Amino acid sequence: MPSVHQRFAEWALACLLALFVLWSGAKRPDHDWDVIGYVAAALHADGLRGVDLHRHTYDSVRHDVGERQFARLVDPSDPYRAAVYASPAALEQNVHFYAIRVLHVSAMRVISKLAGCSPSRALAWLNGVAGALAVFACFGLLRAFSVPVWLLPVLLWWAGVRDVAKLSTPDVLACWLALSSMLALAHQRWRLALVCASLLPLARTDAVLWSLMVAMAVVWMTSMRWQPLLAAVLSLMVCAAINHLCQNPGHLVIFNFTLIQKHPWPASQPVATDWHVYAAAYARGVMHAIGQPDFLLWPLAVLLLFAGRCMGRLHHAVVLVSLCYVLLHMLLFPLYLQRFFVAPIFLVSTLLFREAWFWLKLGTSRVPTQ
Repeated sequence: MPSVHQRFAEWALACLLALFVLWSGAKRPDHDWDVIGYVAAALHADGLRGVDLHRHTYDSVRHDVGERQFARLVDPSDPYRAAVYASPAALEQNVHFYAIRVLHVSAMRVISKLAGCSPSRALAWLNGVAGALAVFACFGLLRAFSVPVWLLPVLLWWAGVRDVAKLSTPDVLACWLALSSMLALAHQRWRLALVCASLLPLARTDAVLWSLMVAMAVVWMTSMRWQPLLAAVLSLMVCAAINHLCQNPGHLVIFNFTLIQKHPWPASQPVATDWHVYAAAYARGVMHAIGQPDFLLWPLAVLLLFAGRCMGRLHHAVVLVSLCYVLLHMLLFPLYLQRFFVAPIFLVSTLLFREAWFWLKLGTSRVPTQ
């Protein structure tokens, strides 16, 4: 049982790291082109269309990011960015790619109205707060897994929690919900885990994969049956409803847009019919993934499943959820970006440290005393 002073030091460390991530996300955001898409989605939800939507979006972003960064966002040497900047119709068609992040866009609008700030400013604060909450979820998971809390800064850096909090994307919001679902599992709060997992499609529709994995983990770990099934069905229904209401152009269009040929007008996005084109996209995705520093985690995760010496059912469930999510995500969308996998990277890294800590203590206990 840790002493009062030790618990205070651990909480102080977690609070300092959370404040650092909050400050980084809110005050030092790394605005990429996605900030334009999400600001446009928020203004589109407020009723702006056509030229008005285009003007208000770019004026708002220019005011918040500054002229130098704005020049990069509308770089005339980039055909896609230049075309969207020149065409209100192109921007409005691209809104559908971003409107499907319902929780992200809705929270932006609420913060913007309550604080009286621009949507892009609200976006930065939203991701900063979500990043801070993700830090506390990571802190709770280290304590639940009996991993030394002093490893928290290392694991946060390795998983990229601060980096993803500085982006304009909803990945940090999805990361917080995914980590919270695992924290609830660790404390045997099964229904709370299902609720957190069911909310994930509202942040990112592709995160419905995590929702389904969590539902399966609850079935495996408990005698519950209809509640996980209901949560899984609800997640799928929410995902389908979002895609329909937000006029999502569909997985095939997004696949072609992102991985084959980016077209400024998604309504006329060409869709490849030659299977060789898709095979090449998968080959590029696999080669890119293999070249990433954290790719080694996944073979180690498989090894941990079969050879881990201090792995209980909970730990097996966490590794399986993380590993299956990464594999299914790559199978459906072969683009390996760290921001997609911050939660599984943190979880698997934590359990690998836990296993290493076990062997270190075992080895130390066997050292003969003089």
